[in-house]
Amino acid sequence: LMFRTNFGLKYENYNGLSYRYPNPEFTEGNMSNSMSEYFGYSTEWTWTNTLNYRKKIGEHSFNVMAGTEAISNRYRQLNGNARDFFSMSSLDYLYLDAASGSKTGGSNGTVGSMFSIFGKLDYSFKDRYILSATVRRDGSSNFGPNNKYGVFPGISGAWRLSEEDFLKETTWLNDLKIRAGYGVNGNQRIPSDQYLRRFASVVNSSSYPMNGTVQTGMWLSDYDNPNVKWEQVAAVNLGVDFSILQGDIDGSVDWYNKKTTDMLYRLPLPAIAGGRANSPYVNIGEMQNKGIEFSLNYHYGRRQQSEFTLDLSANISRNVNKIISLAPSVDQQIYGAFRSMETSILKTGEAYGAFYGYNVIGIYQSD
Repeated sequence: LMFRTNFGLKYENYNGLSYRYPNPEFTEGNMSNSMSEYFGYSTEWTWTNTLNYRKKIGEHSFNVMAGTEAISNRYRQLNGNARDFFSMSSLDYLYLDAASGSKTGGSNGTVGSMFSIFGKLDYSFKDRYILSATVRRDGSSNFGPNNKYGVFPGISGAWRLSEEDFLKETTWLNDLKIRAGYGVNGNQRIPSDQYLRRFASVVNSSSYPMNGTVQTGMWLSDYDNPNVKWEQVAAVNLGVDFSILQGDIDGSVDWYNKKTTDMLYRLPLPAIAGGRANSPYVNIGEMQNKGIEFSLNYHYGRRQQSEFTLDLSANISRNVNKIISLAPSVDQQIYGAFRSMETSILKTGEAYGAFYGYNVIGIYQSD
């Protein structure tokens, strides 16, 4: 029985400057100069605890593990912008306060955490029949009380055929194993506080004339979705691993089928929605990824313990992506705005992120 604890801490700080010089000849020319400056930091700590038990009974081997993991992170950034500097000839003495034009500033940040409980069971018989099962329960601060936690199981098995009597006499075959697995993973990577209704106080978005002065008010900036929950990816994998010619050549073949459900997506609001508030992330639709992967490796000199060794690897894969469904009554959405154009589309039956636009049939040959 072995207990292990790990604690890790990560701290990052960063800063940056960007400048814009007058450029009246540009298509969208300007006669002013400007500077932007930002400072920020991020911290994250991870605490993992595991309890591991190994047992061998005859030719049966067992390994049981249970554990917990806690993660906490924080991010914060300050930024400022200013325009119309008298001179930008020396950047060493250029500060926001030296600008004669408008000056703006702001800050933003996030706080997040996760807590997980997990367990794993490994079993093998004669290193010939192998079985593994896992389950974990993850909780994320990105989700509200209704769906904070998700449970994600997994199971896999393998059969090492090269250990069977009918293949042991095959001298050119060193290892041959077939395997299969099924598992579910969760995704919680969305901006925080999507389950809360948020308000903002900005003078140019919500202001009222009172007693001869302009008073800043509150306005609804972000709609809430208290039922937002974990996105899930269920995957089936079938594979073969092999090693031949005393280990000089090895490789693998894999076939997989992944199905994503309850996709986290910021669906556009309908026209009847009031105000200018941003839409929340919701769980919609299904997406599929399936394909095959093949890898082949050659090792020269390793088996002979030669002074000169050479490793060559080659691989090829094919993946087919398809959106199976989006939201009810929605079968496509155009997105990816670039100025006045939108260049990508989400459409049922098509690949994720497909380009959208006109078919080009030629160019104008005259004015």
